[in-house]
Parts: sequence; C-alpha cells; structure tokens
Amino acid sequence: VPAHRLDEAVRGHRPGGDPSLGRGIGLAAELLCRRSWEEDLRALLADPEPGVRVSAAAGLARVGEDLRSAETLGNLLADPEADVRLAAVRGFAQVAIRSGRERTAAYALKPLLYDSDPRVQDAAEVALVDLE
Repeated sequence: VPAHRLDEAVRGHRPGGDPSLGRGIGLAAELLCRRSWEEDLRALLADPEPGVRVSAAAGLARVGEDLRSAETLGNLLADPEADVRLAAVRGFAQVAIRSGRERTAAYALKPLLYDSDPRVQDAAEVALVDLE
C-alpha cells in the first residue's frame, strides 16, 4: 500500500468507526513507528471498542516521546477494561522513560499493584522495576 494511501486511511478513520481498521491503525503505527500519526492515535483512545483502545495505546507507546503522550496513556490507567489498563501500564512506562518522567510514572503506577486484574498488577510490578 502506498504511504499516502495509508495516511489517508488513518486520517479518515474516527473513533466508533470500523474496529478492525482502528486496531489495524494502532498495529501499523507500532510496527512502522509512524510519529506523524500520534494525534490520530490519541483520538482512537476514545473509541468505544476496547481492542481499538489497546491497539492505539500500543501504537502511542511506540511513537510517543513527550509529556503529553505520557499523560494521555496515564489517563488510560483508569479505563474500565483490564486489557486497556494493561496496555496503558506498558505504554505509560515506555513513554515515561523516554521523556524522563520515571518518578512521576512510578507514583501513578503504584496503585495498580492492587488492581482487580492480576495481569495489570504484574505489569505494574514489572513497569516499576523498569522505572527504577
């Protein structure tokens, strides 16, 4: 697929649209490291489909490097879906390390050691070690 066609598909997709396309955009951003899609990924974090939010969080974790990306992923730490919280924990830690916000991230992640989902608890524990 030519790059301009891919960019058109990303720019034309909106939260609540085809969930397969939304998940694909997140995956493509992650694999291709398309920093130019950062705003589009942020928008997809509001998608009603948890799988799209998971994929967008993973994509943003790969391309985000600034405080805004860390804050955006940090907001997902309270998502009602455990899979989204899991992706947010991983992504939040990655972006925090790249942006030099390890201490702030560690503070935000500590409550997730007591999350209702053991996978999120485990991810928070690993992330806290990475942030030290």
